[in-house]
Amino acid sequence: FNSSALSAKEKNELNMLAKSLKSDNVSAVKIVGFADEIGNEGYNDKLSMKRANTVAAYLRNKGIKVNGNAEIRGLGESSSVSDCEGKTGAALRACLWQDRRVEVEIVE
Repeated sequence: FNSSALSAKEKNELNMLAKSLKSDNVSAVKIVGFADEIGNEGYNDKLSMKRANTVAAYLRNKGIKVNGNAEIRGLGESSSVSDCEGKTGAALRACLWQDRRVEVEIVE
């Protein structure tokens, strides 16, 4: 919540992804960050972009070329995957965890 930092688990998942991308000789990836609906739209747009850039930087540090052919963007709160109707406060924040994510897509 309210962060673009990577956890140890997320770093491990990105390490496995980087290894796979290297072995498959992938030349382009699309990295898209998301945020939940809490907060204003402008802030969430910036936060989702920070999340995408954090993942892109991490993959670059692992030797993945995330320049040139890559698409890096943030979609803010516009693509919710959570159904949290009627929840408020801490329950809402917990329910929205799936909206706080970054997706990495291999571009063929």
